[in-house]
Amino acid sequence: MKVAINTIGVRGGEAHFLRKSLEALAALQPGPELLLLVEGERPSTYGKFETIAIAGAAQAPTAAKNAGADLLFSAIEGLAPDSGFPLALFVMQLYDFRKLSHSKALFGGSPLRAAKNIATQARAVVVPSEFMRREVLEVLGVTLEKTVLAPLGVDEAFAQPHASIVEKPYFLYVGRISERKNMPVLLEAFRRLQDELPHSLLIVGEPGDDEPASWGPRIVRIDRVGTAQLAGLYQHADVVLSASTYEGSGVLALEALKAGARVAVGRIGGIPEVAGDAPMYIVPDNVDSVTGMMRRCATENIGDRERRAKLGRQMSTGWAWEKTARQLMTAFRKTAG
Repeated sequence: MKVAINTIGVRGGEAHFLRKSLEALAALQPGPELLLLVEGERPSTYGKFETIAIAGAAQAPTAAKNAGADLLFSAIEGLAPDSGFPLALFVMQLYDFRKLSHSKALFGGSPLRAAKNIATQARAVVVPSEFMRREVLEVLGVTLEKTVLAPLGVDEAFAQPHASIVEKPYFLYVGRISERKNMPVLLEAFRRLQDELPHSLLIVGEPGDDEPASWGPRIVRIDRVGTAQLAGLYQHADVVLSASTYEGSGVLALEALKAGARVAVGRIGGIPEVAGDAPMYIVPDNVDSVTGMMRRCATENIGDRERRAKLGRQMSTGWAWEKTARQLMTAFRKTAG
């Protein structure tokens, strides 16, 4: 089976999912033949796979067909409706489509209507959680039999001890900066504690549309780190926290839990179904809730920390990228007919 993978416009959590899934698919025996569609002359950041350069995602179905692929695996963004080529979608979150559901694009077109048309034509829709399965049913009108649940994996490297590249003590946020991450609440909570605690706030993730012009004092900003470095940051943080109001998979919480970190997040989206009671839950829109959790984690005794770390490691066991890849193969077979 030859699978064309559209990488154009993929970023943030989708890029992480695609990168790790490709590694796992390549390791399957037998596995699919993978062909990556990339934009222009930009080099691929997804590993050493065969690539074809195209001008944009709208050309992906034609390029896949001309290359002799059996199907195209793609996110929704940038695709043109009515391609007539076998299509499998991956949908990590639909926050933007919910937000844009009443807006109008150029020439009176609706972004949501276009997304629904593409989802209707897809033969399989891959989602990372039951929460996202419900989302694609409700927002895109996808029928249940089309959906394939492929929970994301967690690297074993997070369980291995690593040093921190940042001086302690610190609170840690990991993720792309976007509106749904609710960063103003996190920043205000940290500001309230600056005279009380010696901590810095470490923010790790690629820049996004909501990046402020200036982060302010005692905030350390890092765009990218390797897996071992990220594991070390998780392991030495007083708490890994997020005030996000929407999460499709909860994989970042699982990574931190596997590293033995304390995790403070909202009980939202896909997080509770993958992490259970292992995180410490906050009210994401409530600054007092976030401030109180940061203060609690900075002063919690060693015994309570160790018990929480043990629970987190237990909860994060069994989430493997190989399982993700095998579920993707199910979606590919469904798409190829």
